[in-house]
Amino acid sequence: MATHDIITIGASAGGVEALRALVSLLPAELPAALFVVLHIPQDAPSLLPALLQRAGSLSARHPADNTPIETGRIYVAPPNRHMLLEPGRVRIVHGPKEEPPPARRRSSLPLRHVGVSLASRRGRAQRQSR
Repeated sequence: MATHDIITIGASAGGVEALRALVSLLPAELPAALFVVLHIPQDAPSLLPALLQRAGSLSARHPADNTPIETGRIYVAPPNRHMLLEPGRVRIVHGPKEEPPPARRRSSLPLRHVGVSLASRRGRAQRQSR
């Protein structure tokens, strides 16, 4: 089974400048794939891939369902979708809606889904290597 080094980052809409600053420091030959989940309103357009691509030397995009994972790439979760990580690929799915806390009713909570799928994937890989 092919494995990939993966970095996941989650931020609120106020974290865009910090993400741009971080991406500007990453090497063009980053030996990992970077997954970014930004909490934005579900109906808002996402310009984050273009902003991150202009900020640094890595290619950034909203992945399509079943996109192969490649190192040196930034994968940004599309608005109103769940981004799940499976061995060697990214899944983009419509998932169940989560009810955010009252103070965050206009935001989605997709970071949990990336983390759960990554943890689940890591656990399966460890069990298979025994």
